[in-house]
Amino acid sequence: MLSIKQTLLLGVALAPSALAHTIFTNFYVNGVDQGNGTCVRMSKIDNEANSPVPNVEGTDMTCGVSGLDSVARTCPIPDGASVTFKFDSIDRNPGKNWYIDPGHKGPCAIYAKKVDSPSADPTGDGWFKLWDQGFDGSKWCTENLIANKGLISVKLPSGLQGGYYLLRPELLALHAATDGDPQFYTGCAQVFLEGNGNLGPDTTVSIPGYVKKSDSALTWNIYYGTDPNNYPTVGPKVSSFSANANVRVAQSSQTEGLAPQGCILENANWCGVEVPDYTNENGCWKAVENCWDQNKACWDSVNNVIYDGCKISEARCKELTNTCDNNIYPGPPNKGKVLTAPKQTINVGNVPAAGPVNGGSGSSAPAPSPEPAQPAIQPEPVKEEAAPAPAQPDYQAPAPAPAPVQPEQPAQTPTQPAPVEQDSGSDEDEDAGDDYSGDDDEDDDEEDSAPAPAPTKPEAPATTPAPVAEDSPEGPVVYVTEWITEWVTVNAPYRRLARRQQKVRQVVRAVKI
Repeated sequence: MLSIKQTLLLGVALAPSALAHTIFTNFYVNGVDQGNGTCVRMSKIDNEANSPVPNVEGTDMTCGVSGLDSVARTCPIPDGASVTFKFDSIDRNPGKNWYIDPGHKGPCAIYAKKVDSPSADPTGDGWFKLWDQGFDGSKWCTENLIANKGLISVKLPSGLQGGYYLLRPELLALHAATDGDPQFYTGCAQVFLEGNGNLGPDTTVSIPGYVKKSDSALTWNIYYGTDPNNYPTVGPKVSSFSANANVRVAQSSQTEGLAPQGCILENANWCGVEVPDYTNENGCWKAVENCWDQNKACWDSVNNVIYDGCKISEARCKELTNTCDNNIYPGPPNKGKVLTAPKQTINVGNVPAAGPVNGGSGSSAPAPSPEPAQPAIQPEPVKEEAAPAPAQPDYQAPAPAPAPVQPEQPAQTPTQPAPVEQDSGSDEDEDAGDDYSGDDDEDDDEEDSAPAPAPTKPEAPATTPAPVAEDSPEGPVVYVTEWITEWVTVNAPYRRLARRQQKVRQVVRAVKI
């Protein structure tokens, strides 16, 4: 049985208005940001880009919704590089910096596929797993991702065959898995691996097809009845690699996905160029028109998460408009100046190497290990934050010793005196006591000078041994006790009013008799 706090957390996790979904936005090479959305396949529609894959056995599982469409840019990466993927949420909760809703707990993985061209169809066989992490003994991978500001990383094996690849990060949120709704978040980065090695994966899988909705890893209950250390691997194991003498000579240099010549401003995979020169008013306004046409193309190429470059383009167009309004020729001003913000370098922390390493009962974790080691299964149930006293009976289970005050029976508190004596008189009797504008009597004066009585603390109930819990087929049973105490203080004016009403009712009864 779920505790009250577990039930509330489950409700929050499933509430549509509280969801903070996530999207793969940025790709880093050796800690250097390639640009917001640059080289990343994603939907241009906010709700699609920020939402989980709708069908775990459909083509959207490959590179996300709209991930079958290639993008104009492909990022070069050196042999053996560390690659990092950033996930972020469209900000529905300003200031939260969640990256993904904390209730969306689950594993992560990183896949790769060798392709002949960055514009290739990503579906089908050829995908191999570089890294994965499930439950590391204390946290799910998504919790570690939040702590690491939305980042997951892996170091590529040195000596891989060079050429074009698709790199695919993957998150799986299990908060609704038992309701048949495992939520995958993914995308693909287009890259060119600069190298002439001959290493290749020993095993590959097809995406879609590498998981099914009925897999135990996709129906796992993260709330009760399971030990997260026993969570099974999602999809295949992390691939090993070996040299292949039959591997053809890799392409030595990148020819696709390069930034166009003359690019002075980038936004994701869009590139803006300088407007034509002008020497008079007519030429100036043509340059302004050219600028706004480019700006529209920028906004049309992205969703509402990836737009910093479009705002810079907009500011540039306003500057040109101002020069034309003021008859400033020739132009454009600051011709050819690069407006793209410099690439930022971040500290991505300890980057795990690709290869089979331990991660709960999965096939990976943050640090490399020569051989996978299964952690010992803990005999006791997993501790929940909502269980302040695990040895006590569950709040919802019957117990021989009730709590001092039950919310549904407030009148049963024995030590709280009732402020007004209840009687069986008619409604007219009650109305007669509503006139409390008369003079105070001596009793009232005495009550005025008397301090309000201190509340009497009810005696704690006798300690009752916890009932013997029989384990259910789903796992150990955890009992949770929640104590609720209410204190009510009655002041002197209220007691005078109650005494006055009581006397009036006594007079009314005497008259009736």
